Amino acid sequence: REPVIKLINKRLSDLREGYRQNIALLGNELIGKTWIIKYAFENSSTPNILRLYFDLSQASTHVFTYRFLTTILYSFLKTKGITLSKENLPRLIEEASSYIPLTASKIREIVAEPKKDKIDTATFREMITVPEILFQETGQKIVVVLDEFQNLDVLKIRNVFEELGKKIMTQKHTMYILASSYPVRAKKIIQDELSLLFGNFEIIDIEPFDNKTSAALIKNRLKNKHIPADIANFLINFTGGHPFYLDKITQHIYQNAVLLESDTITPFIFIYSLEDILFNTWGVLHLRF
Repeated sequence: REPVIKLINKRLSDLREGYRQNIALLGNELIGKTWIIKYAFENSSTPNILRLYFDLSQASTHVFTYRFLTTILYSFLKTKGITLSKENLPRLIEEASSYIPLTASKIREIVAEPKKDKIDTATFREMITVPEILFQETGQKIVVVLDEFQNLDVLKIRNVFEELGKKIMTQKHTMYILASSYPVRAKKIIQDELSLLFGNFEIIDIEPFDNKTSAALIKNRLKNKHIPADIANFLINFTGGHPFYLDKITQHIYQNAVLLESDTITPFIFIYSLEDILFNTWGVLHLRF
C-alpha cells in the first residue's frame, strides 16, 4: 500500500503548508482502509497536526454524540501528554478547560442539552463545529477521519450529508478523510449529496493485492517455510488477492506446518488448513461467514 500511504503523508504535509485536499478511501470490507489510515498517521513525519479518528461502523444515536465529543478531547489531551479514560466525558472537559476553554465550554453546552431519541440538525451542526473552534483556539491543523461515513444516515439527521458538506467547505484548516466499505453507495453520496465538494475530494479506490504483492505477503507470513508455486498461485487465485483472507489462511497454514514439523507446505497441510479455517466451528473464516 506504499503509494496510498505516501499520498496520505503528502496531503498531511500539504495541510501543514496551508493547502487542503480531502480524501475518500473506498474499498470492500476488510480490504485494509482503516489499517492504511492508522499506519500513515503513526508513521507520519508531519508534526503539529491533530488527528481525530471516528469509527462509524456501529453508529447509533445513543452513543454518537458522546463518542464524537470524547474523542476530540481525548485526542487533544493526549498531545499534551495527558491520558484519561475515554468514558469519562466530565473529567475530560474539566481537564481540557485549562488548555482550550472555548472548546470545552462548547462541548459542555452541547451535552447539557436535554437528551433526545435522535440528534436534531441544530445539534449536529454544533457538534461538527467543534473542530473549527478547536483550530481557532489552538492554531493546530486538524485531520478528521470518518470511517464508514455512509452510516451517518443511520442517525436519522435531516440532510446529514448536506450539513456535513457545508462545514467541510468552510473549515479550510481541517482535512477530511472519508472511508467506506460500500464504494458504489459512497460515490453516490459524494457525487449527489456532497456535490459541492465533489471536486474537493480525491477518491482513492483500494483494490485487492496484485499477484506480486500477494506472493510477497504469503512469503512473509510463512517465514522460513517453502510453499510450492502451484499451491501459492492457487491460494492467490482462491482469495482474489484479498489481504484479510490471504493473511488469515497463510497464518493458519504456517501454524500447522510448525505443528507437523514440516519445512514445506505439502498439499495435505494446505488442504487440511483450508478445511479447518473454513469448516471448523472455531475457524476464523467459519466465524467470519
